[in-house]
Amino acid sequence: MILGAFPLLLTLFGIYVAIREPVPDWNLLYISVGLFVFVVVLLRSFRLRIADRKLCSTRFFWTRSIRLGDIERVETKLFGTSKGSYRALVVYPLAEKMQKPMRIPVGPFSKEDLKRVFDLLGPKFQGLRNIGVYKDEIV
Repeated sequence: MILGAFPLLLTLFGIYVAIREPVPDWNLLYISVGLFVFVVVLLRSFRLRIADRKLCSTRFFWTRSIRLGDIERVETKLFGTSKGSYRALVVYPLAEKMQKPMRIPVGPFSKEDLKRVFDLLGPKFQGLRNIGVYKDEIV
């Protein structure tokens, strides 16, 4: 939501500038609308779904899934990058499944949605159900 606020304000400012000028310059408006659409599409591309006994994660139109029975454990971890750190839900499959762990960033999801996912994966969780500034102490 906050990520979309800046391009939206820039778009509104572009409309104001274009209307006030005797000869409108629409370039700022085109750039700000394009940026706003990009941010909205980017945020809408994140999906986390539990259905048909599968946990499915979609990011940038790329989907990974794992059967709930094939999950060994789930935990939240803090990952650091050159641009900062982020918290992710890490799903570890059973060793015999020969799959890589799924890393699902928790930032794009609401606290309530993550709590539902945590509850559905309940017995598989190890450690605290930590989702950034929010923490569910029930293990």
